[in-house]
Amino acid sequence: GQAVEPSEEVRILLIGLLRSLVRHGTHTIKPYAQDFCEILLCCARDPFHEALVESCACLCDLVATLGAKLWMVSKIMLAGYAPVLSHRRQQVRVSAIRAISALVFNGAHESLLDLCSFRDPNVVPVRAFFGDDIKVNYMGKLITDSCANVRRELVKDVGSWLLE
Repeated sequence: GQAVEPSEEVRILLIGLLRSLVRHGTHTIKPYAQDFCEILLCCARDPFHEALVESCACLCDLVATLGAKLWMVSKIMLAGYAPVLSHRRQQVRVSAIRAISALVFNGAHESLLDLCSFRDPNVVPVRAFFGDDIKVNYMGKLITDSCANVRRELVKDVGSWLLE
């Protein structure tokens, strides 16, 4: 999907509406979890930074509300929100770290190696022979980020992954 609404303010209000539905409709949103995930994946590609921050907060609320019910789609959600980790604004990067950290505890822990661009040396994908197999080390970018808030949030969340 793709965002159809041209107005940034209206998109932020729509994401805010989605977020309030998630927060206040705890039992009624369970049948629509797939729809919420698809909407949030579209929101992850929004070019407006405030919409990205709001969608990351909405994802955190969705994970808090549904928890283990997102087990099957959490890896897809992490892959959709991973590019947000390299956004140019530090507020967006911090929000994305929080959102991904919430996903890690609900099934996306297997995708942590993808965030580090790890590849088993004994397994070479076929597309690597044709030159378009690009992997991005998001964790390496974040730990060497110029903003202290981003580094602090990353270290705090990685510490919680290890201790909880």
